[in-house]
Amino acid sequence: MKKHSRLLAASFAAALLTACAGSLQGDLYQSIYGAQATLAASELVAKQYVEGDFGKPDASVVSGIKTADQVAYNALHPLVLDAQAGQSVTTIEVTEAQKYVGAFYTYLANHNIGGVK
Repeated sequence: MKKHSRLLAASFAAALLTACAGSLQGDLYQSIYGAQATLAASELVAKQYVEGDFGKPDASVVSGIKTADQVAYNALHPLVLDAQAGQSVTTIEVTEAQKYVGAFYTYLANHNIGGVK
């Protein structure tokens, strides 16, 4: 879980949003950065769970967290790089990445991790 670099990238991305807002690509970039922020927040809560901040972590839940996080990251990260480089992204790609980020968030919520609901 590469939270620090993702949080910094999300902060940088927020500054870029004003330049892109209003166009389809700008709206897609905004969706990407929103998903990135959700992923970073979910990863923070997941890290706390894995490290035992909420009690003894369940090994099967930890495994599920790692899988869901990696799938979400793999779907989203290339789009973040494209957005940062000003490359085109498609609605389908963004929707797919959002789906996996949402699945990770939902996994945490379904296991009552960190008050995510």
